[in-house]
Amino acid sequence: MQIGMEIEGKFCLGACSLAGRALLWHSKGHEFEPRQVHFFVLLYLNMRNMTIELQKLSLEDGEDIYQMLQEIPASENGFENHFYGLIFSEYKQKLKLKDEESRGKNLSPGYVQQTLFWLYVNDRPVGVSKLRHQLTEQLREHGGHIGYGIRASERGKGYATKMLELTLIEAKKLGINEVLITCNPDNIASQKVVLKNKGVLEKKTEDSYYYWIDL
Repeated sequence: MQIGMEIEGKFCLGACSLAGRALLWHSKGHEFEPRQVHFFVLLYLNMRNMTIELQKLSLEDGEDIYQMLQEIPASENGFENHFYGLIFSEYKQKLKLKDEESRGKNLSPGYVQQTLFWLYVNDRPVGVSKLRHQLTEQLREHGGHIGYGIRASERGKGYATKMLELTLIEAKKLGINEVLITCNPDNIASQKVVLKNKGVLEKKTEDSYYYWIDL
């Protein structure tokens, strides 16, 4: 059975990647059953209707962001989620602190200006990224310019790759021309995300892999 369908755009999300692999499989002479064709048609239609955007933290952020942040562990693979485990009123107070941090106000010793962004897919928040405006010696050792996390229920769909891509655009707006990203050696998924965004491995240590991305 032939598939008369042309996929436009680049395969940047998990659904797109899956569809791309299917087309590659088909191009090598393999056939699909009707139910498989039906699945990929639905996948393609869903992909075309998908809206993705990165939004900066706002003091008006509410329950949807709060619930997302409760799905991201407090500390995982070097990413720290300071919203995890807070009650809603504490979360709203933390938003104020993070908003001040993004404007360089009342920074704690050793901290730098940092902006938080939420990734929305079809108006549902699925992830958070942190963009640090400068690097300290400590951040050069671990942390880098950008960190990111995806809520547990939305992992494995390629959203981290897209979120990093959009956060890099925000870094460029700040005049950052080279972005450092550090990954734990055993965090293979994050390493793949960085490589898909043109990350170049500079060095490896027992604690971290160091990637640079030119903007």
